[in-house]
Amino acid sequence: MDFVRLLEGKSNEARYQCVYDLLQEWKVPHTTQPYPTGKNLFYKPESSLPTVGIGSHFDVVPFSAGANDNATAMAVALYILHKSLTHTFKTFSVAVYFFDEEEVGLKGSTAYIKKFGIHDMLGLYNLELVGQGDMFALWSLNEADKGILLETFEETAQQRRITSYRF
Repeated sequence: MDFVRLLEGKSNEARYQCVYDLLQEWKVPHTTQPYPTGKNLFYKPESSLPTVGIGSHFDVVPFSAGANDNATAMAVALYILHKSLTHTFKTFSVAVYFFDEEEVGLKGSTAYIKKFGIHDMLGLYNLELVGQGDMFALWSLNEADKGILLETFEETAQQRRITSYRF
């Protein structure tokens, strides 16, 4: 919650800078990806293993304080990043993305895909509005898409009696 309060009401640039400064403080190697109208910030470990991505965005809807959309997701993404730095995964690596301009047409994630592609990714958990409570929604790439990430998430939710919806 402290991180959410820190970001609440700040400009997109100030929100970016908060994440950048925290990654610097943690000594996390990261990349800034500028593109014509914005810039992304991400951590992607050097690994030959397939990647599970954790995504969030730091831009906000105009006239919004941005606490739930999307500082809550940024806080969760940072927590996952911090935990993944001290844990070795055997079958995948974890990358964490902070995209720009998602509220205006998914420009940041589109710029990332255009430059780097998704060839090495198992999938991406894109966090959005995580301060809503004890349920979650899942969007697959298409109606027929199953995939290990969606299935694992849904199975775990069912075991823990957490409501989930697939769109």
